[in-house]
Amino acid sequence: DGNPGETAAELALLAQVQTVTARVVRDFDEHLGVFLQAEAEFGAYHEQYRRRVEIAERRAAELQRAEERRSEARACAAEGVSARVEGRALPPVLEGFLRRPWSQHVERTALREGGGNGAGVAAAMALADGLLAASEASPRIAESWLEAHRPALQRIYAEAGLAPATAEAATGALIDVLRGQEAADLPAPELPPEPAAPAPPAEDEPSPLPEEAPEQIGFDMDTADYFKALPLGTWLDFVDRLGQVQPGKLAWVSPISGRRMFVNRRGSRFCVASPEQLAAMVRLERLRLHREEDAF
Repeated sequence: DGNPGETAAELALLAQVQTVTARVVRDFDEHLGVFLQAEAEFGAYHEQYRRRVEIAERRAAELQRAEERRSEARACAAEGVSARVEGRALPPVLEGFLRRPWSQHVERTALREGGGNGAGVAAAMALADGLLAASEASPRIAESWLEAHRPALQRIYAEAGLAPATAEAATGALIDVLRGQEAADLPAPELPPEPAAPAPPAEDEPSPLPEEAPEQIGFDMDTADYFKALPLGTWLDFVDRLGQVQPGKLAWVSPISGRRMFVNRRGSRFCVASPEQLAAMVRLERLRLHREEDAF
């Protein structure tokens, strides 16, 4: 039921169904034994198929969870940089440090700690605040703080990809600028190219979500609350602009963004949407409760 035969696994499952059907028609002799044996054999095969689908669902959820954690870590780092750089006239060395090595350090720490509320992120924020305070204080007052935090600054430069000697020289240049011993326009050290961000998990099929924001379309709050309470394993029918229907199963709810991930019958990621987006799709008559096809 609902097997379109689009993959090798689906075709193999359909072939098993046809084999069982032909066997029952051929061997039935007014006794239920042929059904019992066929059910046992086909049940074992279908159990393996179902397990492969469950594995695909778990993998899709893990990929989506990792992507959302990376997005949260990037947002935490970007917010930290914006709060400390925007609107300030900082020396290029200090601004370059905050925008690149320090930002990457915050992102890695937030990713490792699973959010922006960990002790490591708090320590990184305190380090940046201390740098800014040192840049505004007199060299004599800033001296002890800079020397105490030199190893941490050097470690952050090294994490950005600089060789140990280069990281030490970059740290020394940053400290010298904050001491007032070097020109404030000293250029930032040359850093290795920033690695490309991993691509988000791809969907097997085009997303059924409308391009407009849910606020632009409009939605009912009671409908959004309904989707917030929707239990895992619930199937919904997604209708595209051409009227074609694609069933989707609620397989995972993000603890970070609250978005819902739906998978198709193969267990592949099909749609990731917020309750508000789902409610807007109901308003557009693009989403409805799923009903298995039957004779009526």
